[in-house]
Amino acid sequence: MKHRKIVVIGLVLVLIVIAFMVGRRVLGRKLFGDLNSGEIRSISLQIPSSEESVKLDNLDEVVDALNDIVVYRAADSMEVSEGKSAIYRVTFADGYQMAIGVVDSYISVDGFRYKAKAGSCERLLRLAEEAMGE
Repeated sequence: MKHRKIVVIGLVLVLIVIAFMVGRRVLGRKLFGDLNSGEIRSISLQIPSSEESVKLDNLDEVVDALNDIVVYRAADSMEVSEGKSAIYRVTFADGYQMAIGVVDSYISVDGFRYKAKAGSCERLLRLAEEAMGE
């Protein structure tokens, strides 16, 4: 009886771990869920088709858009993404700099590329268009 109870508890734990792993792959996770504008010194924006870079004043709005991004998995480097793109360069209060690239429903953070939820990156692309006057 005691042996059976241990086996059942073990199976339940294994099922919980599997459900968690599958859930993250299906439901996604927020990449910047705990980021706040107080941690950021500045954000600049560059549109790859343009050589100019613009320093952004609306940090709160950009941070809110980053907080809304949901990613599912690391993207294969062979996956092609076309469309509008933007590069946000974030400088944190401690001096650390991070490059965040957005193209369609892909986001790259310091060279690591992720498949994002459809429409998840639209707000960042819209903010980029507004900042560049497009």
